[in-house]
Amino acid sequence: MGKSVLYVGLDVHEMFMDVAIAEAGPGAEVRFYGQIGGDLDSLDRVIRKLRAGRLVSGRLNFSEQLLMSRWPTRKS
Repeated sequence: MGKSVLYVGLDVHEMFMDVAIAEAGPGAEVRFYGQIGGDLDSLDRVIRKLRAGRLVSGRLNFSEQLLMSRWPTRKS
């Protein structure tokens, strides 16, 4: 079984972060995962939750560009 890669996009604001995810591969759909607090503890919790849902050999790749280039603009 090949390695599983999940791309995680973060739109970082002062008080919160929007999180989006996308599977690796051409034409992969970018999905809004949710909004978390703007602190490191919140980021740590979402990373642990995402890792728990991945294969042991899986990898998480983080990018701020994922949200900016492929997620529709959200008004705050």
